[in-house]
Amino acid sequence: RSSDLQYRINAFHAFVITMLSLCIALACGLRLSYIYDHFLQFAASAAILSFALSILLYLKSLCAAESELAPGGNSGNPLYDFFIGHELNPRLGTFDLKYFCELRPGLIGWTLINLAMLMK
Repeated sequence: RSSDLQYRINAFHAFVITMLSLCIALACGLRLSYIYDHFLQFAASAAILSFALSILLYLKSLCAAESELAPGGNSGNPLYDFFIGHELNPRLGTFDLKYFCELRPGLIGWTLINLAMLMK
């Protein structure tokens, strides 16, 4: 079907590049324990950014075509639709925000946080 979205699955490569970059940064004197020491600030920033992005994407979904809306997130109840997700695959151009936010910073960042906790 032509309506199926195509994704480039390169998580392993992104993970390897991230870990190699981390090794280089550690060799140059980066303290990974910085993440541990400032965890509350990172958590608060992530919550604020997530909420702001959620509002932006919900407002963007109000202008989306009916075919782009998620069946479960198109109930007519704005509060329910906001939390379930109104648009099925929110994109900025060809950049899929849902795919990016779920996988790249989340899973690779989780590894970095675990390593930072281990270093402390």
